[in-house]
Amino acid sequence: MIFSRADAEKEFMGLTNFHGAIPTKKDISIAKNYLNKEELFRLNRMVSAFFDLAEIKAIEHNPMKMKDWINELDKFTEIYGKGVLKDAGKISHKNAIKKAEDEYRKYQTKTLSPVEEAYLNTIKSIQKKLNNSKTKKS
Repeated sequence: MIFSRADAEKEFMGLTNFHGAIPTKKDISIAKNYLNKEELFRLNRMVSAFFDLAEIKAIEHNPMKMKDWINELDKFTEIYGKGVLKDAGKISHKNAIKKAEDEYRKYQTKTLSPVEEAYLNTIKSIQKKLNNSKTKKS
């Protein structure tokens, strides 16, 4: 997902969820941050449903080992999600992160940081005051 959705040409680099006003380098390596509104809603509902299932098992004092939870999660994703990946896929995590970082560098060259924006706004404000004082003197 990171490899296919990270794009310096898109608004916020294709990220739909991030902390602050602009994406940070930390944000670009989290696949969930590229999910659209509907995908994120579905993921959140699935996580809640799985935790509810786990709570029921705990209330029933049903002892489960980690391998049991892995099987439960696999069954759950087969029924309610898109299933479990059958293999590692064609793109490694390392390559996905490298592409995201490359796209992030391109994105940064096109995007002003909050500090740069504040600096430009200050310059514009000073320029406006200078122009106003010149017109008053004329």
